[in-house]
Amino acid sequence: MAIAADGNPIALNDVLGIPDILDASRFLMLFGQVPGGGSDTRHLSIKAFNVTMPGVNSEAFEAVMGGRSVNFRGRRVYNNPVSLSFYEDSRMQTLTTLRTWMEYVVGTQSGNSVGYVDDYSVDASLIIFDTTGARVAQHTIYRVYPVDIGEVSLSSESSTSLQITAQFRFTYFLADTHPEL
Repeated sequence: MAIAADGNPIALNDVLGIPDILDASRFLMLFGQVPGGGSDTRHLSIKAFNVTMPGVNSEAFEAVMGGRSVNFRGRRVYNNPVSLSFYEDSRMQTLTTLRTWMEYVVGTQSGNSVGYVDDYSVDASLIIFDTTGARVAQHTIYRVYPVDIGEVSLSSESSTSLQITAQFRFTYFLADTHPEL
């Protein structure tokens, strides 16, 4: 039996009184104009089927004073990277876009980027919807760029969709969790 913070058992009315649970499949990842990828990045948004929301923590530290340990809050640290999985289309548009973008981050031949972080990064938005289609949260992720494009598995053993995984670094994010978005 579950017990509430006030010491009383949790009743059915308590459970029924909470809002609907969010469906993890109700999201949209929007990218700004990807370097080298053209102005239309809707295909990335449409084909993204799995994303990890960015995490954050306080890098707490301990100080020993007078023979006692005292804990203090530290700086805000963003847990990187953001992982995304995409379906691939018959024109290999996803992989081509991501690899072209990666060339801007670090060139294959030169080992250099095309510029500074503002030149090869974009801002992105992760929007979360409830089951009615209403926005319930939006995370704006700043200075996003790819750092890893995973290997692509091909197999003749069975029919399955071709999937691309990628890891993205970012500088920080802001989360709005207001229903009036």
